[in-house]
Amino acid sequence: MKSLQQLLGITLTLLIVVGCDNYKDVDESAALKEELLIGTWKLDFATFESIDVTDQFNDFAAGEFLQLTYNEDGTWQSQNGGVIFESGGNWLFDQSSKDFISMDGVDVLFLLNFDAAVLNISFSASGSSVGGRVEGLSGDYEMSFTRVEAEDE
Repeated sequence: MKSLQQLLGITLTLLIVVGCDNYKDVDESAALKEELLIGTWKLDFATFESIDVTDQFNDFAAGEFLQLTYNEDGTWQSQNGGVIFESGGNWLFDQSSKDFISMDGVDVLFLLNFDAAVLNISFSASGSSVGGRVEGLSGDYEMSFTRVEAEDE
């Protein structure tokens, strides 16, 4: 009976140690995501309700593109954000999953695919907009961005 108690004690201790180690991995993963997000991202492709709307944010002839910049201090800025993105505000990760970020002036964004070079987001616009235009804005957006290297900014 005593060896059974010892075995259960050892098993419980191992479970606690392994569980804490897994929690550490989640924290490190969240920190890595936050570190990777910091920087400037240029829009490559945008859809609204599955229809290509990239040209509403990018003026290829003029060389102007929607760019989102996420700063370490928790602020963000947009360039050529159209009627969807304000000029800037604050951002933060959802503390429970780190797959969602919230940004002032934008409903919740979901990071679909995220690494050092590509940021894919989707969000639902609620009908409010920058500049008061609301007709036709409510719906689901998906956007794909690539990281802007320092010399490209």
